Amino acid sequence: MNTPEEDQRDQWLSELYEEHAKEAIADFKVERLRSFYLLHPDTAEGPYRALQEGRALLAEHPTASFIFATISIETLLKGALLKPIVYGLVHDEAAARLLIEIAFAGTGISRYAKLLIQILADQSGVDLTAHHRPLVATTLWEETRAILDRRNSVLHRAELVTADEAREAVEGRGVPPGHRSTRDPQEAPHAHT
Repeated sequence: MNTPEEDQRDQWLSELYEEHAKEAIADFKVERLRSFYLLHPDTAEGPYRALQEGRALLAEHPTASFIFATISIETLLKGALLKPIVYGLVHDEAAARLLIEIAFAGTGISRYAKLLIQILADQSGVDLTAHHRPLVATTLWEETRAILDRRNSVLHRAELVTADEAREAVEGRGVPPGHRSTRDPQEAPHAHT
């Protein structure tokens, strides 16, 4: 049986351990996240190149521009944000690589959208389902989902997008996703003033 002093010391050690364990785990996650980016310094290059291609095509080929912008959005979310976070949460290097390979083997983002949203919210404090860009009524996730759904219509039903839709995907200027211009989608966009 412990003395009151021993019980008090044990309580203090337990509290100290809990406090430092949480801090150590948080530091470990940050270090693992950092190590992913150090191991893969080109993580955001693909999404960036796709966005640059989308920008280059915007004036003359809005549908192609739109597709490249959606490639950028999806690969940024999957490859440059979610993969590193998942990697940072797994303690074993081999297990982290295997988990990432299995989780990201398929295409599309919808099959793990809830996971993406929850992990990003838990680990970064950014809730895609609640955060709005300035002057935009829809949340970041609603914007992303609408653009990716529209992309599916373009790819699977051979629909064309308007210059406004392409501009929204490429530049994110707050034109509501799904907004349809009255102009013909093949028509060249008007110059901005």
